[in-house]
Amino acid sequence: MKRKQIITYAASGVGVVLFLAASGLLVRNIMQYREKEQDFNQLRSRLTQLYRSEVFPSDENVALERENREQLETWFERLITKLGEENISRADRSPPQFVERLELSRNTLRRQANRSRIRLPDAGTDFAFGFERYAGTGLLPSLEDVPRLTEQLIIVTRLVRLMYESEITALSAIRRDVFEEETAAEEPRSREPASGRRGAAPVRGRTPDRTRAVRSPRQPGVLGAEDMFATYRFVFEFSAREEALTKLLNALAANPMYTVVRTIRLRKDVPSMVPSQAEGTGADRRPQSSETDVSFLFGGGEEATQEPGAAPTPLLGTSRPVSGIEMETPMQVRLEVDVYKFRSVDETRD
Repeated sequence: MKRKQIITYAASGVGVVLFLAASGLLVRNIMQYREKEQDFNQLRSRLTQLYRSEVFPSDENVALERENREQLETWFERLITKLGEENISRADRSPPQFVERLELSRNTLRRQANRSRIRLPDAGTDFAFGFERYAGTGLLPSLEDVPRLTEQLIIVTRLVRLMYESEITALSAIRRDVFEEETAAEEPRSREPASGRRGAAPVRGRTPDRTRAVRSPRQPGVLGAEDMFATYRFVFEFSAREEALTKLLNALAANPMYTVVRTIRLRKDVPSMVPSQAEGTGADRRPQSSETDVSFLFGGGEEATQEPGAAPTPLLGTSRPVSGIEMETPMQVRLEVDVYKFRSVDETRD
């Protein structure tokens, strides 16, 4: 009997211990559950508060954004002021005054070319640095075209002087944006001087070469209501050695007048270093011509187009010397540039 009681008491003690342990674990888990539930309720309450709150930045963010905006506006005004410092300034002139200024600039540039030993087309030709329409023809521009024509004349004069300072060999052609053709077609009589008018130059029996103009669908030099800048495009054809061309490109980059090189094409006639059997030797050897478009070096140009059926010209090849006296042969250069003018700060604010 005693043995059974001992076993019963022992089993009861073990049961009580297990019960107390289970109760302790249960209480502990219940406490942890309540803590997690409390955290969850707080997070859900915060999320509900965020969802129901009005979507507006805080006062600190508003103050920071206001400061950033003021700083950006200050930087923008400085940029516009810097870019507009070298805008071409021109006084309003009458058509006869423009033609007089054109002749003066033409003669001055010719004298400077002679002093620098730079070849220009013969004086007997109609070469007038891109303004052949008005040089010596007796043709007067319309009054509304004079401001932009004056700007173009000033730009051409500055760029040609940069070429002289870079010591190019010869200047053969200049093309500009011709924007006044529509006006000339609509008002042909207003452009021609009256017959017998005193001091008017006779109109020669030739038509200006319209193929020398740069064609563009835009309005050159015209700032629209929302435009920040306008451009004038020019094409120069000249010959220069490698050193002179490098000096010219560096001068364009350092020029305060904001100028972007769009395309540049080089052509050089060099003698063949190793003549083929068909070429023979001696008098049968003829110089070879190679043309290369290096516009990709400047990033602002358009992709060069090859003539139909023409094979692409490699930048380097077996028949293209890269050193020696052949490199001193002047290259024929076709340079296309855009000259920018920017809206003033006052106009930007308005």
